[in-house]
Formats: sequence, C-alpha cells, structure tokens
Amino acid sequence: MIFKKQMVLTGYKIQYVDRRDPRPRTVHEEVFVMDCKWIEALNLIHIDIVDYIREKYARNGYAVSTVERINARRRVSVDLQQLWEDAEPSPSVDTTNQFGAAIIAEICAPEESEVTPNAAC
Repeated sequence: MIFKKQMVLTGYKIQYVDRRDPRPRTVHEEVFVMDCKWIEALNLIHIDIVDYIREKYARNGYAVSTVERINARRRVSVDLQQLWEDAEPSPSVDTTNQFGAAIIAEICAPEESEVTPNAAC
C-alpha cells in the first residue's frame, strides 16, 4: 500500500544577524519553509507569520532584519512509508522525568474490576 501526502510549501526569505557575534556583524540569509496547514493554524489563532518567525529566531539569539515571502509555492509529495523507515526511532517515554513517568504509569495501569476472569457472561 502506498502512503503519500501532498504538501504545499511556502518559503520566506529571512535576513538575520547573530547578536552574539562581535561588531561588525555579518548578515546571514536563509529560507524559512512552512506548510500551508501550519500557516492556516497560525492564522486561526491570530498570530502574524512574520511575528512568529521573528520570535522564533529571537529565542535562539538572532535579530531578524527582513522577512520576505517568496511568491512561488512548491507542491511536494512525501512518501510517509519511506520517511518512517529513514527516521531514527525515539524513546517512547522519558524516564528521567519521574513525575511524567508516574502519570504515564498510572494511565497505562490496568483498571481494577469487580468482574473476575472466570465469571460467567
């Protein structure tokens, strides 16, 4: 069976500087790519895409000077089966977080029931 997903990607040309570099700072340029579903979700909760991008870069110590939308969108087909096979497996539960592990153990624990397995139906 073939599992493919069609995606429409929109790119934004970002110019930014690293605040941690000594002056004069070099202006870096890259393309920030977003899926159309992600853009729709941001619009739904009334978050401006440019503000979102600026905030995302600011959290990593960068100052964004310009954000420019690239007019040409790209439609891609992603083979989900191949993506699954190429991805590294990740641990299902982080055992270092004792509080989270306790909650998961409580949720996954079998419920006690008054019905015994040998009871007649």
